[in-house]
Amino acid sequence: MPGQTRAAIACVDLTRQLSWIQDGKTLKLRAGAGAHGRNGHETRTGLKKVYWRDIDHISSIYHVPMPYSQFFDGGQAFHSVGISVWSPPGSHGA
Repeated sequence: MPGQTRAAIACVDLTRQLSWIQDGKTLKLRAGAGAHGRNGHETRTGLKKVYWRDIDHISSIYHVPMPYSQFFDGGQAFHSVGISVWSPPGSHGA
């Protein structure tokens, strides 16, 4: 509709552990492999809206860097990592 803006959508396939960003039907970024929360720290599902961004975030719980954090659900966030997400301890929920 005229006058409305449409935001890009970040998508995550938790089964295949893939993520991407799309705008309408157009693929904007294929981020590739990602890790969702391990047992006991599962990523909550559903349509969410990013409510806070922090480029240099440090986890207040685990005291580790979470660069380029995009918080979307009660403390869960998309973020970059400086090490392999497949190495222990892995992901804690997003």
